[in-house]
Amino acid sequence: MEKKYELSSNILTLVSLKDSEEEIVFDIYKTYLYTYIEEIFGWDNEFQRSRFDKYYENTDLLWIHLQQKRCGFLCKKESSNSIHVHLLIIFEEFQGQGLGRDVMLEIHKNARNTAKLVKLSCFKINTKAVSFYQSLGYSVFGEDEYFYDFEFDPQSRSVV
Repeated sequence: MEKKYELSSNILTLVSLKDSEEEIVFDIYKTYLYTYIEEIFGWDNEFQRSRFDKYYENTDLLWIHLQQKRCGFLCKKESSNSIHVHLLIIFEEFQGQGLGRDVMLEIHKNARNTAKLVKLSCFKINTKAVSFYQSLGYSVFGEDEYFYDFEFDPQSRSVV
């Protein structure tokens, strides 16, 4: 399944994962989240792989392509009242180009059109991601020792 849309000056495409790509995505997940997980909980590869398989279903994982080039991936799940962004990873060489922002703005538009909230959780120690979500207008609605729970209501905020 492929969905193509133009955002800003970027042509981004979301492409469903193939079953054979699951190991690649886990390796990317590990590359980008290992530091945070190791610092907070300690990395146990078997546990993390099992958790990944349990919480991130292939049907919810989408490659992000920029002009046919893979530049990251997104994991999101929709319920009757919200869209929960579980993962948004933009590959390092593509960061700073507004691609993460463009993906999130598209999610905001979808949420506005369907009258849903956008929710996500973020490691407190991932200050770059915390700042990113705050810059998009997210509010903290909960937290624990390690995570902030963020929420965005597109009905009460601008999505652009």
